[in-house]
Amino acid sequence: MLAARVSEIGELLQRSEDEAQRETLQAEADSLRRRAMSEYNALLSADDSDRSADQHHDVGIGLYRLDLYEDAARLFGKALELEPYRPQSLKLLGNCLFLAERYDTLVVVGEKLVERYGYNVDNLALLAHGYRGVGDSERALEVLERREALPFQLTELNLGGGVASGAVENNSLEPGTTIEVEFIFYDSAGNAVGTGQLSEAAPEQGGWMWFQVAPETPVAGVSGFTYRVVQPA
Repeated sequence: MLAARVSEIGELLQRSEDEAQRETLQAEADSLRRRAMSEYNALLSADDSDRSADQHHDVGIGLYRLDLYEDAARLFGKALELEPYRPQSLKLLGNCLFLAERYDTLVVVGEKLVERYGYNVDNLALLAHGYRGVGDSERALEVLERREALPFQLTELNLGGGVASGAVENNSLEPGTTIEVEFIFYDSAGNAVGTGQLSEAAPEQGGWMWFQVAPETPVAGVSGFTYRVVQPA
């Protein structure tokens, strides 16, 4: 909660033009940041062997909001060690590596993001940044060209109660074009435990729609997913 308030105050500071208000907000942000740092330092130094993937992820989000990207990356990495196919943890790990300018590791994580969740402009941009950061401009350009050519994308990916959710955004498909995507669900050991199908008509270009996909056969212990676009090919 403290980290979220620090982040909220940061947004207020960017919008405020009143000097007195800015000073008050800055003082509150500094105080809250010190308290949050103390709490997170205690968490980081404590034994975390019994923490769940969700707990590691939540601590990582707090550190991310405090701009502590190296520490946040470590926590998202721990979440992925326990549940390897968490889309949000992998995406935030990529963001942290980019902001920390750890481009060599970003290439590895970015390739994994694009392999698993490739129909997303942000994931492709992260991979391109990684390649550019390690001096491979040719591959960076290839990824950016692939990004520009995406006919649609899947965004806001999440998993709750064993169900995948997100949004389909139409970039350039003719409205009404059938979009079919197979989702593969995994347990915490990284084993595929089921599949589910998304089949929707594309909305207007520039439009989007929410979706939910559950395993066709109910299974327990789903902790992540990937997807494979069936059509348009």
